[in-house]
Amino acid sequence: MKKSVTLRLDRFGQEALDEYVQGTGGSRVAVLRTAVSYYLGDADSGRAAWRVPQLAREAKFARTLELELDEELHRRLELEAGRQDATVDLLAAHAVIYYLTDLDTGR
Repeated sequence: MKKSVTLRLDRFGQEALDEYVQGTGGSRVAVLRTAVSYYLGDADSGRAAWRVPQLAREAKFARTLELELDEELHRRLELEAGRQDATVDLLAAHAVIYYLTDLDTGR
């Protein structure tokens, strides 16, 4: 079963996502799945950028995308969102930016 996630991205995030999708020939859903898995897998990294920053909670959004995740990945995202006192949607958007930033910096 699929669960819906609403990605609210600022202009920078939207442009980064669009460029990545165009460059790889993939889909936004595939990027979301990969980004969430990557982000959750990096939980023990100790990186300051891992937690959802306050700034992300107050961002102005350029676009909203409705995408779906499989139930298990959504459940894992939901658990982490609860630990960070964030919404699933906010954490999903953060995971996408986190992943795309790491790709851009060669991490």
